[in-house]
Amino acid sequence: MNAAPPPAYAEPAPRARLWWSFVGAWTCVVCTFSLSKGSVVGDWLRLMASWLRRAGVRGAPHETVYHLLGFVVLGVLVGVALRTQGRLWSWSWWGGACACMFALGGVVEGLQVFVPARTVSWFDFGGNVLGAALGLGATTGVWALRDRT
Repeated sequence: MNAAPPPAYAEPAPRARLWWSFVGAWTCVVCTFSLSKGSVVGDWLRLMASWLRRAGVRGAPHETVYHLLGFVVLGVLVGVALRTQGRLWSWSWWGGACACMFALGGVVEGLQVFVPARTVSWFDFGGNVLGAALGLGATTGVWALRDRT
């Protein structure tokens, strides 16, 4: 007797749902900080810069570095969430994930026009795109090396 083929779509495993909830939560964090008034963001940036100084990093990083770091974390979370989906995901899904994160970076940067004390910056958009690519790429590389062994 022939077994039925697997369904085209299967419900994600509980672990995958957990990782996707982390992706959603971090996306909210990134959007909140990116679209907040400068004073709110400035307070957090000063706090992070003081932590970095205590850790031995000299000089306060430029705001673009914070954009990059926020999207690196997002890229890593998306990469892990995609990986927990198992065989249902393919490289086309990874490309789609990159495109979605790039679009999110563009939308967030574009919406800053409507926020007082915030400005649109191509450098910040570049930090968003580069961060998403680095985070997703690092996750992909780690799993590729892990699968080889």
